[in-house]
Amino acid sequence: LVFRSDKGYTMPWDGTYKGRMLPVDSYHYVINLNDGSKPVVGNVTIVR
Repeated sequence: LVFRSDKGYTMPWDGTYKGRMLPVDSYHYVINLNDGSKPVVGNVTIVR
């Protein structure tokens, strides 16, 4: 799946963290909303 959005963000993310380019890789995340719901999980894959 390739996703691209041109709307809703005035400054799209440029693939950096703290001013440095992140390496090409898959990054997994878990977001706990602390409201009794299941955590939101997923991944972001950086390709160049």
